[in-house]
Amino acid sequence: MVVFRLETKSLRKSEDWSPLRNAKDYRNFLKIYLEIRNLSLSDFARSAGCHRGFPGDVISGKRRLTAQSSFLFEKALKAPRAAKKFFRSLIALEEEDIYPEIDRKKIDLLISELRQKSWNRTHREIPESSVKDPRRLIGTPRFMSVFAASGSPGHGAHRHQIQKRTGIEEGELSKIISHLVDLGLLKEVHQDFFEPQELHLFVKSADQAPLMKHIFKNAVALAGRRVEIAANSKSEMFFTSSFCIQESKLPELKNLLRETILSFVDESIDSDGDRVVQLVTALHL
Repeated sequence: MVVFRLETKSLRKSEDWSPLRNAKDYRNFLKIYLEIRNLSLSDFARSAGCHRGFPGDVISGKRRLTAQSSFLFEKALKAPRAAKKFFRSLIALEEEDIYPEIDRKKIDLLISELRQKSWNRTHREIPESSVKDPRRLIGTPRFMSVFAASGSPGHGAHRHQIQKRTGIEEGELSKIISHLVDLGLLKEVHQDFFEPQELHLFVKSADQAPLMKHIFKNAVALAGRRVEIAANSKSEMFFTSSFCIQESKLPELKNLLRETILSFVDESIDSDGDRVVQLVTALHL
């Protein structure tokens, strides 16, 4: 995934979620989560939109979660998607009337798999890439698709796989790959097999805004061309909506959309995927 950051601050230091993996039950999970995030019971209650004493009663075992409160608690968790799934599974293990869609016969296996799964694939937890001259990327059309199709560090892709995933003609593809190798973004591990040097590419430069606008406008133009021929496609989606909102809530909405989209993308990235898709998102007045 390629991310253009408009902020100039360094990436936030990531939390260590490893203690959560050893949580005995969902009550213990909540207790550990509050310690990791340095949150009080009142802080969490406000985030979940519940009575201030309820989280403490749940953790102590005085009260149990219900279908509604479990949804509110999960929504309040600021943690990787895998951690939320783990929390949900711990609830399902103990509370049989919550999350009926989870197969109880396989819940122990699911919990075991989630304990082992990587919880560190969020965009904040990937080291920021160093691109010496981000402006050179503008001269590499469709570089985002090729970078996305090249797999992940330690799990690259052969040239023919990249071509199949992107649909780019061989001549153009060779030029793009050569340019990305020259920029240090791809590495040729062995003949015609390439590996990206980062899972996520963060680009930050003095020319951030012009670069971002150039890439975004190209993506919007491509989406416009696609809608002309693929509006009824079962595999593509085109959506727009207008609604009224308090202006004071716009920053919160923007952050929520960003977190939701990036979290879903992080969870969906597949090094063995067979297609590259491009997501364009805009919130404007």
